[in-house]
Amino acid sequence: MLSAVYFEHQEPDSYLCVLHCLNNVLQGPYFSLDDLISISNELDEAERALLQGHELLQAYTPASLNASLTGFFSAQVLLAALASVGIHPEPLRWKASETRSLQRAAWKAVQYGAVLVHYDSHWLAWRRVVCGLKLYWVLLDSYRAGPEIRRTEQAMAQIELYLRAKAVVYGIPKEALPETPLDQFCGRHTM
Repeated sequence: MLSAVYFEHQEPDSYLCVLHCLNNVLQGPYFSLDDLISISNELDEAERALLQGHELLQAYTPASLNASLTGFFSAQVLLAALASVGIHPEPLRWKASETRSLQRAAWKAVQYGAVLVHYDSHWLAWRRVVCGLKLYWVLLDSYRAGPEIRRTEQAMAQIELYLRAKAVVYGIPKEALPETPLDQFCGRHTM
């Protein structure tokens, strides 16, 4: 099954995790670095126009508000890139002080077709896969050597840990995701 998974690995000391997260969750080379730079520039222009003459803009004047020279992109770039292909991730909300709220949020996360996580300055994705009658999750973390298969309860436990650590988590409904070779593989095989 893993041979049917599209996966982009992140080079050490690279900060292109947004790019890899996007392509990994969509399961193909949907975006390039140039695409993300273009999206970042468009967002910068819109934000500068909105803040025209405001003291915030005068006090904070980096070259870009949405990208760094190291290749790190803001969450707004990730969301705008997904919006450009008709996908609108939904933020998961929870009360960090309430264990039941965290558990409900983690349970809700695994109801989606994919989950995006921003934790410790790194973006990664999870993608839900149904093979036969079995439900699996594929961890698509560009820091790792390759994709990894998890059972739902394992994915839910890991997502709960991210939530507990105050990670930013978005869900993408299954119907919003493009069909992939992995989906086709699972449609023909049972595990």
